[in-house]
Amino acid sequence: MKIVKVLGIAFLLLIPCIGMVVFPSEVQWTLFDFCIAYLLFALAGIAIVYMPRTLQKLRLLYIAFILIILILIWLELSVGIIG
Repeated sequence: MKIVKVLGIAFLLLIPCIGMVVFPSEVQWTLFDFCIAYLLFALAGIAIVYMPRTLQKLRLLYIAFILIILILIWLELSVGIIG
């Protein structure tokens, strides 16, 4: 089961990797960028998996909140959309 999660995150990180090959002037990721993206995906997955039992009724809302926070952090780190 753990290998499936790691492969899922690796599959998501293939998207910018392919972008670096297809559009080398637009997508310029470093090893640090890949590490931060992996960390963000892993933390979001951990937060969803270890959801408190009191929030089981609001599961979809909780997952949506986590994904929105993930996207906002990603946008801020990539292009500085907030400030």
